[in-house]
Amino acid sequence: MKFARCPVCGDEGSETWLHLVGKQEKATDLPCASHRDDRGRFHDHDPNQYTCFAECETGHRVRLDCYRECWCGWRKKKDFGQVEPNGPRVTLDPGGSAEAKRFALQWQWWNAEAVYQATIALRPHADAPDKQRDEWMRLVCVFAGLLYVVVEGYQKLGCTSATVDGLLDQEESLARLKHFRNATFHYVGRVFDPRVVGFLQAENSRYWIRDLHLALGDYLRASLPDAYGAMPSRG
Repeated sequence: MKFARCPVCGDEGSETWLHLVGKQEKATDLPCASHRDDRGRFHDHDPNQYTCFAECETGHRVRLDCYRECWCGWRKKKDFGQVEPNGPRVTLDPGGSAEAKRFALQWQWWNAEAVYQATIALRPHADAPDKQRDEWMRLVCVFAGLLYVVVEGYQKLGCTSATVDGLLDQEESLARLKHFRNATFHYVGRVFDPRVVGFLQAENSRYWIRDLHLALGDYLRASLPDAYGAMPSRG
């Protein structure tokens, strides 16, 4: 099956067609974001990069990197990389991998969001039994730890947001969140680790972590509006 002209032959002043060789393979392993929109229509937003090879009649071998397109038109890309006649090549990625990393960051935020919503729904009332309070506190611990993962990704990718950055500039709160994450997701040999207690007892820690979570959601909704359908707005 011929589907595109060979870029190498084109540079050399001739015209040949590329023919697919072998089958398409998945090059990344990102979670898919299948969902139904407000009209009940199914969308398959697959963020993964797929790879296949093609050859022309003169022997040029080309690797084609592409992304699958949903029926709604979401994300359609086909990128040729650098090619060498009959030899290896280096893939050129004009933004796909960066977008995949941002999508992965948004996916981590969704993990935190799911637990955050659970903390709201299951928040114990004033006279709730101790067991219910303990279960709720475990959710808070998991939420805080997951949120710090998002913070790490945000910083690693060099993201910028005036609101998020302003909250992260509160270094003591950020340090306490990091210690809280470490005490939650690493074995420390004690239940009431000082790092956990310190975070919980810190003034305004509850409001700071809430504002940070919502600000990260706002940033991701603005920077990747189509990566997972519609991200929830503040209610």
